[in-house]
Amino acid sequence: LEVFRTRRGSARERVQGLCDELFSLCLENMGSFKLVYAIYYGPPQGAPRFDFDAFYAELLRAMRQVVTEGIRNGEFRRGNPNDMTQAILGALTVALESHMAHAPVYVGNRGLARILDIVFHGLLSKTGKRKGKRYAGSFHRHSRTHGDLSVRRSVQQASRRKQLTNR
Repeated sequence: LEVFRTRRGSARERVQGLCDELFSLCLENMGSFKLVYAIYYGPPQGAPRFDFDAFYAELLRAMRQVVTEGIRNGEFRRGNPNDMTQAILGALTVALESHMAHAPVYVGNRGLARILDIVFHGLLSKTGKRKGKRYAGSFHRHSRTHGDLSVRRSVQQASRRKQLTNR
């Protein structure tokens, strides 16, 4: 997270890059991610004591700092940085949970980028929206795309299930 705070680029590029890195890291370690989720949300009996909230609090602080910078430099519209940060993290959470729960259609890296584009459209100032066209697609060049294969696979599985039920 410290690298994220000092990374070069616009606020949008930095936030989108962090979301992509966290998403990719969770997908690469899905078993561990599910275990952490189960321990956090599951019954506490027998679970090791671990402060899961510390990382989330630090993630919120780091992202809110960059969102606040984006507001200050005019890239993002004026608004509540806490609410804006929660909207961004909400998009990341939806993307992660779709993979964790084996949803019919996985979001994938590109889907996450599309969801974040919708969120950023609401966050960007008029100046930021003009600049935003420059960012379109740049996020995908550097991401490790897990979504394309996952989406194709889930669509193929859904198609097979439909064929089997129609027989």
